[in-house]
Amino acid sequence: MVYPTKGVAVGVCTWLPEHDALILANYGELSAQQIAELVDRSRDAVIGRYHRLKKSPFPSNATRHHLKRDQAAERKAKRIAQRDAKNAQIKRAIARGLSQRQVANLMGLSSARVFRAVHADPQNMRDVQ
Repeated sequence: MVYPTKGVAVGVCTWLPEHDALILANYGELSAQQIAELVDRSRDAVIGRYHRLKKSPFPSNATRHHLKRDQAAERKAKRIAQRDAKNAQIKRAIARGLSQRQVANLMGLSSARVFRAVHADPQNMRDVQ
């Protein structure tokens, strides 16, 4: 269906359940071009619709997703390592006899941050960044 909008034709496509059933039933048996002719759509539209119905990502999207996930994991591991190093530095300074306030002033941290580093449970260190 094409609807005129201020002199410019804009394509509006709505997929009917019958089209979806036809695509799913015939994909692999008929070519995408043949299915496209049956549902009066383009070949690329049929291929895209099939992938959306099957919820199978395109290879490029899956690769990008895995890359982003791996990068996020690396960033998180780096943040955790930095946090742990900072906490160890805070604890060493406290062990040398400095007060928590002095450590906070020397390291440019808040007193609350130093307190959490000293008194936090090592198993639950999410809030100490």
